[in-house]
Amino acid sequence: MEMEAKARRMPMIDSTPEQQAELTNLFSQIKQLKDQEKEQKEKEFKGVPHHFKGEPNILASLRLKDRTGPT
Repeated sequence: MEMEAKARRMPMIDSTPEQQAELTNLFSQIKQLKDQEKEQKEKEFKGVPHHFKGEPNILASLRLKDRTGPT
């Protein structure tokens, strides 16, 4: 978040080559960190059904469908 804030404060128009290089470096670091975070989340939830992702300590799951037939 700090790197994103720093990148937002940097001028994008009429910036010096050094500023452009730093901005490019910041964006690549941000992308790398986000990719690592995504990989870590995928490893944590591997094998868990999609509807349980993000839900801690699932003890049981129950799925019901009430059906009524002709009386």
